[in-house]
Amino acid sequence: MFMLVSRKLVWVLVLCLVVPASEPLLAVDSPDLHRAYYLEKAAHDYTGARAIYEKLAAGSRGDESLLREARSGAARCRDHLAAADFAALMPPDALGYVQIRRPGELIGSLAGMLGLTTSDMGAMLAARPSADSAIPFHLPKEIALSPALLESFGRFGGAGFAAMGIGHDGPPPGVLVLHFGDVTLLKGLFETAFQFAPTARKVADLPTFTAPPGFVGVMTESLLILGTDRSLVEGVVARLEGREKASLASHPDLEAIATQRRSATLFAFADVQQVIKHARAKMADDAHAMREFAQAEILFDLKNLRSAYFSFGIHQRTLSLELAVRMAEGHNNLIYNLIRTPPMSRRSLAFVPADAAAIFGLGLNPATAPRSASASGDATPSGISALDIAREIFGNIEEISVFVIPGDGGGLLSAARGDRRKHGMPDVGFVVATADPKKSAALWGQLLALPAMFGGRAPSSPKALEIAGVSATEYEMPDVGPVFTSQLDGCLLVGLSKHAMKSAIQARKREQSVLTDEIMAAALKLVPPDASLMCVVHAGRCASVAAGLAPMAERVPLNLAAGAMKETLLWAAVGESPSQFSLRVGLRGLPNVNELVQKFAPLIPQPRMDSGESHHRRPRRVEPDRPQRPADRPGDESNQDEDDDAENDA
Repeated sequence: MFMLVSRKLVWVLVLCLVVPASEPLLAVDSPDLHRAYYLEKAAHDYTGARAIYEKLAAGSRGDESLLREARSGAARCRDHLAAADFAALMPPDALGYVQIRRPGELIGSLAGMLGLTTSDMGAMLAARPSADSAIPFHLPKEIALSPALLESFGRFGGAGFAAMGIGHDGPPPGVLVLHFGDVTLLKGLFETAFQFAPTARKVADLPTFTAPPGFVGVMTESLLILGTDRSLVEGVVARLEGREKASLASHPDLEAIATQRRSATLFAFADVQQVIKHARAKMADDAHAMREFAQAEILFDLKNLRSAYFSFGIHQRTLSLELAVRMAEGHNNLIYNLIRTPPMSRRSLAFVPADAAAIFGLGLNPATAPRSASASGDATPSGISALDIAREIFGNIEEISVFVIPGDGGGLLSAARGDRRKHGMPDVGFVVATADPKKSAALWGQLLALPAMFGGRAPSSPKALEIAGVSATEYEMPDVGPVFTSQLDGCLLVGLSKHAMKSAIQARKREQSVLTDEIMAAALKLVPPDASLMCVVHAGRCASVAAGLAPMAERVPLNLAAGAMKETLLWAAVGESPSQFSLRVGLRGLPNVNELVQKFAPLIPQPRMDSGESHHRRPRRVEPDRPQRPADRPGDESNQDEDDDAENDA
């Protein structure tokens, strides 16, 4: 039964969002009232409109129509301003909080990023061809979402919910605030149904109702407030009317991200200390659960966990997502301290070529000043032990950047030159920023020489060579191919191809790295500075890399995809500051859908309606006897096949 009611409610909400509703006409002819109405409905200046409405309400002497219109307008503007931050209406001691704000704006922004918006839908429809079609659908040259549809989605204001406890069988105790926005159809449905709801003692002289099991609700001009307890609803109304100031928005962790919270389409927040308090009370009678709780308290230092939040929305034309957990300063979270790595200094990115298709970076140790040659001592270790490798990873290496770049244009013919493509691998390079690059080069040089000595058909020694004017060493890896290493400006370079090594060296020498590339640098600026792990993917260049390695039949669609996604970037980063763990993901430069349709439409088989004759087998045409061609001679396989066919026909 509950699922059936929920499904019906979802369809009602969808209908209200999709069906445009006309604005009501003013019943009073007043210049000031019309100006306030324009500021509210057209300019969306709710602060200015509210000031005019309130002035009119205070100065309307005996004009009941003007007073009613002014009071309603002032209440609508008040509700709109409150809906900009639902947290300001919620109790300050809430365990958790979830809000969805203006989801239509996200849909409109996403449509714009995909090139699906238009200012003249009528002209697009008028451009449809005037011809009878035999196929069941028409694929237009340009696709767009109607501005009327986007406007309808943008009318809904959103909703916020604050949880005050942990529920068991039913919903958790809390309070919900729903903002109708400008969806007058949704408001009208609730107002009509309100007449039949059970009555209750009014909250602040507002229409009040009750609903099983124990819900209390009120309606304002644009808000529906529904709570599991009357006191929760009274608190929301008091904050709405300005009679109470304390709210969840004053939480220190929420204040720190106020701008992000208000601009996010979907936002969720949890006060971890409040959650722990309620969880401890729930399991107080369970000895086994309390013992596990005590162990978790030691490992995670629960008393110093502060909050967690999640946000999703579009910022600066970037579809972004963030998940973070905050801890108190000076915490002793053993698990977090064990896995935490320092932020990347990003000096290794100066070696990543500007045309990189993908970058993966990892910080291992805090950045230090490079050691001098005298301080590093003997660069050639006498022998390798597990401790040397551990010291290298946990003491010497500061950060590692791995990159993938498009090929050098050699294609499959480059396999004859020993290119990595003969093994089905792209051009990959590693940049290892270390405190002592000579020591790293000597250590990894010995490790890379071992496979060629014991794993190949014949032992081979490293070869010295020069790449882009820098001394390098080539190692032969059985079943993999050659691997190249070099040192430059305090970094160890490792390339799985000469092209990757040459590109990394030239990127540093010519200062033409991803740090100066217009597209990749824009993504790197969005990656937070505290990122200890990052991944940046250029979708178009990755498609180009895949095209260079794919069979001939798959190259055409991959090359088309590379052109369509020439500005599409996906990045992800993990931040591990001393008191906050965060995961951030961003996507920008989405491909234009209409460009994709134009490029890929020729590759899509067009549907065809068969005529009636196609269902019957056509009689085979009988060829007249023809003289034997000079090319026809005994033993010719093609002629023999024709003779066999003739015999079968006979």
